[in-house]
Amino acid sequence: MRRLILAVVLPLLMLLAQHGAVLHELAHLQPPPAAARNQPLPADAPCLKCLAFAQIGSGVGTDPVPPPLLEPAHERVATPQPAVLAAAPPTARSRGPPTVL
Repeated sequence: MRRLILAVVLPLLMLLAQHGAVLHELAHLQPPPAAARNQPLPADAPCLKCLAFAQIGSGVGTDPVPPPLLEPAHERVATPQPAVLAAAPPTARSRGPPTVL
């Protein structure tokens, strides 16, 4: 019974969250109120609600980005040299196939 409830509630919550994200995006299209028109807008200030709704755009998540200190270091390693050199090809014999086909 618990799985059935989760199977119904989780998609419903996802749908409501996506609906909230769309409504918030539509709110950005409206002109600002008269009191806020005279105030300068911060150039690099992100909308906090947009940041909150950023991962809700689709049901597929993204891979987390590891911090730079935890990334594995890429070190160049010398290519391994073969331990045994190839032998010279055997000489052609009278009963062997022709060398030029």
